Amino acid sequence: MSGFDSRGERILVFYVYDCINKNSKQWYKKILLHKSVSVVAIVTIIAGITAANAHALRTVGFVTVLVVILHNVTGLALGYGAASLLGFDKSVRKTIVFIDTKQ
Repeated sequence: MSGFDSRGERILVFYVYDCINKNSKQWYKKILLHKSVSVVAIVTIIAGITAANAHALRTVGFVTVLVVILHNVTGLALGYGAASLLGFDKSVRKTIVFIDTKQ
């Protein structure tokens, strides 16, 4: 099997091949199980990081919210300004920056 760099890649390829060749219901259940495990792992990691840094998050929370708001407003303003410089009318400029144009 030239082209594979490691034994792990070969095992992964054979595992995926095995999953696909079994009937679709079992394959689908395996994929759902793997997705569930991934989601639980990611949520656990994020929760752990957040818990470990709770004190730091409390001290910089207000500043973080302020920076996020400033970032979003700047992005909207730059989008609106760029559309204006390109000569678009007001309704198109509003659409470009995702502002609801309904009156």
